Amino acid sequence: MIKARFVFAAALAVTASMGLSGSYPANAQSVTEARSVLEDIERWLPGSFDNESQILVEATLGAGADGIHEWYHIEISKIANGDNGSLRFRSMMKDRANPSAPIEHAVFAFRVDEEMGLVRMDRYRVPLEDVDNGRLRDRAIKTDKELLDVQCPVFWQPGPGYVYAAMQGVWCEMSLGEFGGGGTIIVRGDYHLTVDEFWMLSATRDSETNVLTRGRADDIPLRLKKVK
Repeated sequence: MIKARFVFAAALAVTASMGLSGSYPANAQSVTEARSVLEDIERWLPGSFDNESQILVEATLGAGADGIHEWYHIEISKIANGDNGSLRFRSMMKDRANPSAPIEHAVFAFRVDEEMGLVRMDRYRVPLEDVDNGRLRDRAIKTDKELLDVQCPVFWQPGPGYVYAAMQGVWCEMSLGEFGGGGTIIVRGDYHLTVDEFWMLSATRDSETNVLTRGRADDIPLRLKKVK
């Protein structure tokens, strides 16, 4: 057990050092550097990922306070660029309960924010009814003009051998709108990407009570490894 705790503590330290500590990228880059980050994202992000290896490590060496992660499989593929040239990817997530049917579709759109000197990512979920046999309906793809209004963008910057991202201020308040029942929630989204791994740490809190409503309280990311 001592060994397990030591290994787990070391894993937490690595997590923080690799860009999932929740800090907002404060240092602006040059546009050239930002474009280099965008090129890394374009090369590394497409593929099929799952967290089988993470589950094995947690089951063997010990997990965080929230226990062993559930199994997820994510397929990410490039789709047509946006009307202002944003780089776009479609993400399809499956779980163990029904691995043949996606539980979530999302679109990631990336562009260089020249004023900030950072790569901006807007992510939005696609309603499952807007997906036909794994293909997105035209109405499911928002225009770049619409994406500019997406709340809580994420900003990417480089690390040694990886790129990583966080929201401005770590947590971001987001309006649910009339179709979400009104009101607001507080969301968090941190990411870490290498040539063969994609880590995600996402959570939601109630804006009034600050109670965690989705995600993990122990801040251990979902560590997805590329399987093909």
